[in-house]
Amino acid sequence: MVDKDQGDLLASHLDKGLAIKATSQESRFHTEAIDTETKEIDLKDVTVAIEERMLLDDAHLRIKEGVHYGLVGRNGIGKSTLLKAMADRIIPGLPNNVKILLVSQLETEQLVLSGSSDQASVLEAVLSGDRDRANTEREAEQLGRALDSQDEGQIQQATSKILFQRAWEHLEEARKISSKRSGTRGAQARKDLLAAEDRYECAKKEVSTPSKDRDWQQEAVSLHAKALSYLDEVDASTAPVRARQILTGLGFSEERIMGPYTALSGGWRSRLALASALLQPTHVLLLDEPVNFLDLPSILWLQGWIHECAHSVVVVAHDVEFLNSVAQELIILRKSKLTYFDGNLAEFEATQRANLKDALRKQEALDKKRDQMQKSIADNAKQARKTGDDNKLKMIKSRQRKLDDRWGIETNAKGHRFKLNRDFGGYHLTSRGEVDIDVPDAPVRFAFPDPPPMRHAGSLLDFDDVTFAYPGKRPVLSNVKLTIDRGERVALVGPNGHGKTTLVQLAMGSRLPTRGSVTRHTRLRMAIYAQDTATQLTSCDVPALQHFMQEKQLSTDEAATARGFLAQMGLRGPQAVDALPVRMLSGGQKVRLGLAMIMWDAPDLVILDEVTTHLDSDTIEALVEALSTYEGAVILISHDRHAVKRIVERKGRRAEGQEEDEDGERSDEEESQPGAPGRTYLVQHGKLRLLEAGVQDYVQMVERQL
Repeated sequence: MVDKDQGDLLASHLDKGLAIKATSQESRFHTEAIDTETKEIDLKDVTVAIEERMLLDDAHLRIKEGVHYGLVGRNGIGKSTLLKAMADRIIPGLPNNVKILLVSQLETEQLVLSGSSDQASVLEAVLSGDRDRANTEREAEQLGRALDSQDEGQIQQATSKILFQRAWEHLEEARKISSKRSGTRGAQARKDLLAAEDRYECAKKEVSTPSKDRDWQQEAVSLHAKALSYLDEVDASTAPVRARQILTGLGFSEERIMGPYTALSGGWRSRLALASALLQPTHVLLLDEPVNFLDLPSILWLQGWIHECAHSVVVVAHDVEFLNSVAQELIILRKSKLTYFDGNLAEFEATQRANLKDALRKQEALDKKRDQMQKSIADNAKQARKTGDDNKLKMIKSRQRKLDDRWGIETNAKGHRFKLNRDFGGYHLTSRGEVDIDVPDAPVRFAFPDPPPMRHAGSLLDFDDVTFAYPGKRPVLSNVKLTIDRGERVALVGPNGHGKTTLVQLAMGSRLPTRGSVTRHTRLRMAIYAQDTATQLTSCDVPALQHFMQEKQLSTDEAATARGFLAQMGLRGPQAVDALPVRMLSGGQKVRLGLAMIMWDAPDLVILDEVTTHLDSDTIEALVEALSTYEGAVILISHDRHAVKRIVERKGRRAEGQEEDEDGERSDEEESQPGAPGRTYLVQHGKLRLLEAGVQDYVQMVERQL
């Protein structure tokens, strides 16, 4: 099992290029995978490790054809590592005829843009991301032009250059595979590498000194026919139209689609990389945090795209509602094993709570029955010793044997009477099974210090008919009226580029209104968790504790207090706090450090801009719980519907359509959060509008538009 503190570092270790090692049952009998009739993946005894840390241990990896999965697990448990091991085919036994494509934000972006010229438009960059189609189109064009010329020299030159290019690409792939494999598979990979090197040298020689006894025209005709067949198979003629549709769905305007991709910001480049991946044909699509940098219209469009997708999809996402919408089944990565659930995350959590409650009730009933039987044995033994009753002594021995040998559950998993030969195979110390209580992982806890009472009454922040415009341009915000009092919860939702960031800048005082006024309480202390906080921390080369103390200007005498506060924020252990530089921490750990930086001073008003990015569902719930008792005011800027509903609108975790227990009870975590519900505002086209029904109003509005 991966230790929690070690596990949180795995995501960052991937970026440092640490080796991933994997085995499976298939690799014990074969050196390579084979083609399968279906496009399913079904591997047993899968083991995946990075360096000395075991992520999967004898796990069962199963991806059914056409099924959409949500891959869930706590931060740093190894979800991204598993996806990368699949995409890079590090796990032995993956079928050769199953194409696997990983959309990992950083790596995919680099891959797409590395194949594009600096002058390429966004549309051209997306199209060039599908290397197989782009290369085949280029080959078909070159061969077609050479064949049309009927010049033997041109035909020989075009054909030999294409074969040389293919040999070079094959050699690069062989080098890549050889560097990742070891043991029997590694030996075979090195043999393949030597063969690829010989093929490359022969192709190189044919370019400079072509063989005269080869039928170059026949080879060119064959290559050209195969290229055209492949292009027809992948529907290459419609690729530009499909690319434009995907870009539009992800929020690109026509001007941006035809503009140079080099003009895009980091967030828009991530969308470009996602668009390129969605355009490519594949059998298994792996999406690692695809909704980062997407606004709600783009998220809902992507939900619809996945719903219509015919091939298998595996999604890792921090957006709970997005995951609930797209996942038909769950893959749960926990305790170095993979388990599967037929349903989404909300249904899984509800089932998990119900199963735990049922198991505890069964155990309580068994314990009560045992106590009664032990009391009966003791009473009868006492009476038998007085009277010398042999029958009672026999009854006592029978009951004692039942306690010793046959005590346990009396019904099987299907509710039928327990039978030893059917329900309890193998060697066991008793003749009955125990109640299987799956104890949940220890909950993640945050603790935020409350701000001190303010001496004077009055609102914390007040926007009075505020308008802001850049010189010579249309207003970004117009006639904004907003008042925030102590302890209030306010959410700002809306498409990207419609004024949310400008409104925050006006609140913080970094911009001044063109018209109207922004009034702050005279003793107001504000803090902001910016959207790029985790990204900025990637350049920090000192450990978390040292960085925290430097930024907060703390003395060495306050080190113990600072360490305790970081522990309250989920940053524990010498590795995460003292040893590793901040840049090597996982995304979730960077978020925790960023929160610690702003909450240390217990601000009266905290602004959280996309704070749930990089956080798993358990950590998001910990943040919700901490903010539910925090006495300061909160402004939440988020495209995460679940976060808005839980943090601002204070709605509970109860899954939609979930019924109450038979006894009419509901657990505490299914109830609404304490405190009055907050307000949700839509920021769109420079206007601020209160959503009476909360963020669901905005969702329905976008769904109608889509």
